[in-house]
Amino acid sequence: MFTTPSGKPYASIVSAGLGGTVKTRREQLLAYE
Repeated sequence: MFTTPSGKPYASIVSAGLGGTVKTRREQLLAYE
């Protein structure tokens, strides 16, 4: 279970990223923060 610098968990984003591209994962992370 990782968290963003703001302390929000993004386990669901990581799970989604495993089925997508690095670009998609990066965009999701940026959008989540």
